[in-house]
Amino acid sequence: MPERGFRRVRLIAALTFAGMTGVAGGTLPTVVADDDTPVITTTVTGTPCPDAPLVDGQVVTVPDGEECPPATTVETPPPTTGETPPPTTGETPPPTTGETPPPPAREDPPATSTADAPPERPTAPAPAEAPAPAQPATKLARPVGTDRPAAQPVTHHRRPETRQRAVKDRTRHHVAKQHPLHNSPYGGLAMHWTIRDPLGLNDFPKITLDAFPVPPFLLPIYQAAGAQYDIHWEILAAINEVETGFGSNLRESSAGAVGWMQFMPSSWARYGVDADGDGKADPWNPVDAIFAAARYLHAAGAESSLPQAIWAYNHAGWYVDQVIDRARTFAGLPEDLVTVLTREGFADTKSVHARLGKDSYVGEDVKLTMPGQALLLSDKDLRHRVLADDKVDIYGCGRADIEDGRIDARVLATLEYLRLSGFNPSVSALECGHSFLTRSGNVSEHSSGDAVDIPTINGTSVLGHQGPNSITDDVVRRLLRLQGLMEPHQIITLMTYPGADNTLSLPDHANHVHVGFRPMSPGR
Repeated sequence: MPERGFRRVRLIAALTFAGMTGVAGGTLPTVVADDDTPVITTTVTGTPCPDAPLVDGQVVTVPDGEECPPATTVETPPPTTGETPPPTTGETPPPTTGETPPPPAREDPPATSTADAPPERPTAPAPAEAPAPAQPATKLARPVGTDRPAAQPVTHHRRPETRQRAVKDRTRHHVAKQHPLHNSPYGGLAMHWTIRDPLGLNDFPKITLDAFPVPPFLLPIYQAAGAQYDIHWEILAAINEVETGFGSNLRESSAGAVGWMQFMPSSWARYGVDADGDGKADPWNPVDAIFAAARYLHAAGAESSLPQAIWAYNHAGWYVDQVIDRARTFAGLPEDLVTVLTREGFADTKSVHARLGKDSYVGEDVKLTMPGQALLLSDKDLRHRVLADDKVDIYGCGRADIEDGRIDARVLATLEYLRLSGFNPSVSALECGHSFLTRSGNVSEHSSGDAVDIPTINGTSVLGHQGPNSITDDVVRRLLRLQGLMEPHQIITLMTYPGADNTLSLPDHANHVHVGFRPMSPGR
């Protein structure tokens, strides 16, 4: 028998004997000598395999003449989406690749002099060019051990305590390491609100109503907060699901993150808002928490880089991908069905009362301070507020239309939304005084109380003030933030906007902005 084969047989026999001794209750042979004996050093001979995965930090070797094992790769899967993970804000779950999790999210830098200072921005370099947004997310694979220094093909047996101390030191160093946002497939994604579908959401396969997990009573909140802070409602819903399972898991995290959207107390002190107007900003209140999350993402630069803003919310690459993937899934629901579900959310006063302790999102006696609040008002409250608002100028019989309940609540909410956004509108046409048919021969949306014409804004006539950077352009861009139930069917001026298929340019709209909605059955 060749010498190499003989050595192999002896080794197998020794290992077999050691295993049998251990099973029988004996002790395995001691590889390391006693403390007063010099350390035994064993040299491994053979061919080194630097491309193979490291074993205990050492390069694998094979006997001369044999081939090295092929290099392997592993994928970094996100947490299982079938179960709602525990609140992740402030405690990023460890990836399965063996890497130590990055630092907690929303751990703010030292307080600054302004309450609206943007959140801590990642210092990572700009991500690599991303593939087309419409493509589904792909997890990046990395060969095991490719970021470790090459080891010498010599193994030194060390005492157990020495080895444990070295492993502990390496782990401590790894914990302190800052992990930037990885090269996400969505790395170059920007949130531009003149583009209707920047996420490519409509390219995602549609899902059924039975598979739609979002509680309807939350839909109006997501849409209102999204309109105020330029964030897709689907993103807010996805974060709410990942963080607390839509409020089903509200326990405080081990890092101290709390509430519906899992804010660290220091971050909440800076970005928390009293969105429902009850006099306090409460992270356990879904309206306040969702508005605060939208505010945080906006301050983190969501308009220029949505992935970086989400990464600022929770420092984990898998988190960014999972949130965007879930948002794409929610967006797979047909728009008409989202409208119906959002109306159900307004009607679900039982859920609203259970979570807020009242029957409406915003109380009738609350002084409105934010545009998004107007989108959460009840029909009755909207009629009262619009008629009492001296900054919304309405012609005589138009006021009668409102008093008689002939005007859709979406129209009234739009008027208050514009006014709270700093655009005081006048109204020249609701239902009364407008023809049943348009000049093109179609049935006018005015005839069903689903449209409004606005001839002046802040006292400035629309006539002669259209085009880029005009006050009319500012109003249209503000209207393009409306989404879900509140998204207009038509915004007609002399201007159109790339990607916004609900903007029309008609020559007879030189002197007013037309905002119309698809007719719906009675009720919001």
